[in-house]
Amino acid sequence: MSSTDARDFAEELLTGAWAALGLPLAVEAHDERRLGIVDPEALVVLTLLVARDTRLLDDMSTWLALNGDLIMRQKLGALTTMLTPKDQAAVSLNLDAGQGGGIPPSLLRALGVAPNRSTGRSHSPSRAGKLSSRDDMAARSLFLKNRLLFGAALRADIVSIFQLRRKGFSGRRVADLIGAHPSSVSRVLADLRACRFIAGDGTLVGRHPSYPGLFISAISIRDVPQILDAATASAELKRAMLPEIDAAIDRMGSALAATVR
Repeated sequence: MSSTDARDFAEELLTGAWAALGLPLAVEAHDERRLGIVDPEALVVLTLLVARDTRLLDDMSTWLALNGDLIMRQKLGALTTMLTPKDQAAVSLNLDAGQGGGIPPSLLRALGVAPNRSTGRSHSPSRAGKLSSRDDMAARSLFLKNRLLFGAALRADIVSIFQLRRKGFSGRRVADLIGAHPSSVSRVLADLRACRFIAGDGTLVGRHPSYPGLFISAISIRDVPQILDAATASAELKRAMLPEIDAAIDRMGSALAATVR
């Protein structure tokens, strides 16, 4: 697969994820129960890095304008800093060129861009009316469902991780998966154990739906750009450039790498 084909496939995966979050896109919506859950902040960062479809970027901006309270600004900023300087510059250039121009100023600042530098249009009311309701988003996105339950905070994302079928994540590993500081995760885990929400063995108390893994996570921020860079390399260099991927925590990266090898 050529580098262009790899980028197109990555954009296709991102588009399906956005369709699940309620964007009015003519694609099949991502199925988290079958394919794995999607971290919203990681989705935003990768979309700004990879996507070239102006309709997708404009619709994402509209979604963020209406649902910015469900996005964690500090986490968005932390995930952005995980990009290489080259990729951070690419995101900034995308935003400077007007892509995603309707993104709220607070989220632009989290992305490392001064709000007055964005030259894009505000979100379209006609497109806004076509977005799915929060009821539908909660039914399709575990991260958003738990944020509606617990607020857009670290606690909600930790609960989402503990609903994966893979068990036994350490506090530090949970922090890596959601782009958080380990000490912050440890404090929340202690609270969840104290109120008997999480058992001593690290499993949720009671019956909760389980999910096969993470389709897009903080780990994807590291893996996906490396895979796209490898797609531009010679056959001899590709193997050395491709990252080692754990498909349970970066299913998008695993699917993309399989097309590049």
